Amino acid sequence: MGAMTEALINQQLDSEIIRDLQFKKLKTLLQHAYSTVPYYRDKFDSLGINHEDIKTWGDFEQIPLLSKEEIQGNQDRFLSSRLRSKAVDIGTSGSTGIPLKFHQDKSSIASDLASHYRILKWWGIELGDPYIMFWGYGYNPRKAIGIRKKLKALLYKPVEDRIMNRITIAASDIAESDLQKDLVVLNKFKPKFIFAYPSGLSLLAEYIQAQDIDGRSLEIKLVLSFGEILYDHQVDLFNDVFGCPTVNGYGAGEVGAIAGSLPCGHIHTMDDFIITEVVKEKPTDEFGEIVVTHLENYASPLIRYNLQDLAIPGDGKHECPLGVGFSTLKQIIGRHHDKILLSDGTFIHGNVFSAVLRRIKHVNRFQVIQKESDCFDILVVTDSEDVMSEVEKKVKAGLRRRVGNKNFRVIRVSEIPTEATGKFRFVRSETN
Repeated sequence: MGAMTEALINQQLDSEIIRDLQFKKLKTLLQHAYSTVPYYRDKFDSLGINHEDIKTWGDFEQIPLLSKEEIQGNQDRFLSSRLRSKAVDIGTSGSTGIPLKFHQDKSSIASDLASHYRILKWWGIELGDPYIMFWGYGYNPRKAIGIRKKLKALLYKPVEDRIMNRITIAASDIAESDLQKDLVVLNKFKPKFIFAYPSGLSLLAEYIQAQDIDGRSLEIKLVLSFGEILYDHQVDLFNDVFGCPTVNGYGAGEVGAIAGSLPCGHIHTMDDFIITEVVKEKPTDEFGEIVVTHLENYASPLIRYNLQDLAIPGDGKHECPLGVGFSTLKQIIGRHHDKILLSDGTFIHGNVFSAVLRRIKHVNRFQVIQKESDCFDILVVTDSEDVMSEVEKKVKAGLRRRVGNKNFRVIRVSEIPTEATGKFRFVRSETN
């Protein structure tokens, strides 16, 4: 059975059957990891863990979490000595400050593609439908690092685009001077959907608004957001400009697609290919860290791997009108390293700031940087210096109503660049 066929069948299974399927796959993976992966054999032996004794989910949860630092320090020891298929070298962007190298086999890659396809099919998009992708710097030969990556950007990516019936625009290249060209591409190519970092697509959507262009004439049926936290104001923007729904997709370079939102409004996890846990510090906490176990990658198994992202789990009571039996996440909050923790112990996430700043006239782009627990720099791109007095007053008043009487310093800048990966962080903390 192919991964795509399996994906469409599995999503209709009863939740208990899916849970049994997960555990069966898990047992096979644990045996393989212990027998063929040096890291896991040594780790399990040192902890006195016998993979054959893991017979319940409670037993599984006794396995210590795997950190990015552990992978980085043992990268060669995560490769299995018994591969089911040729392993492909994969690297992450290091957006958390810890770039990683590991391996994927064909089954792992196939399950990721199947999960992406399944999410799109939930929204009426079929395999082969044309699309535009606003994605990372690796698609730009001038910014790709190393001969191998430059050659891939020059030779492999164009071929891949033709096969996938898409056009790729490097998100790190998006600038005002290119937006008109991008709009011409959209009009000519007529994509059915857009796959994008939401921050990069926001610039194009805002340009369309500013030029008083009817974005709905592009007839975009769907925006699929991946790679960054999707904020409420971005969903509103895409709906206003393109007149279509926005899907909140969540994944990681290490494991591929993890979850995606359905028309029912819930975010479903890809339970047949990945075990997704939300591990809380205390049972009473509203949110916890996302921990994943990839059930298909036998080249470099990742077991109880802490992605250092934060989420609020679903309550387990949701019945999906499409009959999808997978578990749910209520909300994906953001990265652990970027969480905003105030001096009184209150946790704040980015939507609190964006809810204020996106409504302030003349603020074209913003970024919130937590310098100390109660001290923030608010970077804003405005129409002119003349409006700064009004902007500063409204920013401080709005944020103090939502966050409290903190120290907010409003700074006008000409631009706020994306990171090298092409991603953009609206909110980041320098205190972690």
